[in-house]
Amino acid sequence: MLKIDKILFPCALLLAFSSCRPWTPASEPDMVQYELKGNISSMRNTVYSLDSTSNGYVASRIEPSLDNIYIEFDELGRKTLLRRYNSRNEPTGSETFTYGKNGLLKSEKAVSASGDVTETTTYTYRNGRLHSLTVRDGLDSLRKREEYRYFGKDSVKVTLNLSGKTDRGYRILAYDSKGRNISNRMYSADGEKVLSEFRNVYDSTGRVINAYTESVLLGRMDISTTYDENGFRSEQHLTGNRGETSLRYTFKVDKEGNWTERITERNGTPIRLEIRELKYRD
Repeated sequence: MLKIDKILFPCALLLAFSSCRPWTPASEPDMVQYELKGNISSMRNTVYSLDSTSNGYVASRIEPSLDNIYIEFDELGRKTLLRRYNSRNEPTGSETFTYGKNGLLKSEKAVSASGDVTETTTYTYRNGRLHSLTVRDGLDSLRKREEYRYFGKDSVKVTLNLSGKTDRGYRILAYDSKGRNISNRMYSADGEKVLSEFRNVYDSTGRVINAYTESVLLGRMDISTTYDENGFRSEQHLTGNRGETSLRYTFKVDKEGNWTERITERNGTPIRLEIRELKYRD
């Protein structure tokens, strides 16, 4: 097992005797996560299942999906509201996001469709880096706490604590020279067992072209991704314990260069249609 505590001492000396500034892992902007660009104020994404017909395919019903969402963005492209919908197009709950004066995410609040607070997450920082993450339920009882320790310029240790009990395990996150996460390995509390592992490979523009995941519960999965000339994810090939799957994505794009419709084909068969309603600021 990697004894990462030994890495701390040299870094401490550098900080004490030089002007070395703490490194910070790179973060992906919220709008980039949704393949969006421009001055967008909101997005509504609805997912439909496609059924075959004699004339091709038809969108028959709204698909139960975590992608049935509405998002509002501030002028800096950060999401401030995320609302989720079910297959009846009814809101099931929402999350609001607040930011501190330093521009960093300060808190998240999850609210049920009836308006009850179900979960609150707060973030604390030191030297501009995430120090802790605390999750509490609607009754203000502790659900989870994560504490972050930084080593050198390439690794972070995240200690996990659930419901106020003793440490339940930890994660080691590794980063490349540009601060991008290249691996995330979860250990048991005693460090003797690897519970899960994720690895990312990036292209020259910083897009993930290969992702590998393995866990004791879900097995392994290797995902390779290609992108089109607009930078949209266009094809994915998934290989895992249950075999292989190929996904292909085709788009309709608006005048601002954002996609407003996307069709997903699985092994050559269209299975899913997503329609996005985008609102731009003047």
